[in-house]
Amino acid sequence: MQNETKTQNRFLDFRQTIDEYPFGESHLRKLIFERKVPHKRIGRKIIFDRLELDSWIEQGGVRC
Repeated sequence: MQNETKTQNRFLDFRQTIDEYPFGESHLRKLIFERKVPHKRIGRKIIFDRLELDSWIEQGGVRC
């Protein structure tokens, strides 16, 4: 059960990403548009993998 919770929390939508990471809304939209931030699209919905974001940030991928 705990493993299922971790898997569910691994993926974030746009609003959750803004709330949990150091991005402003317009900055994150720009990074998505320029394909500079790791994300996936499911139809029109954009999702973020927390592990990919953490790795990207650790490698210096974001400048706030």
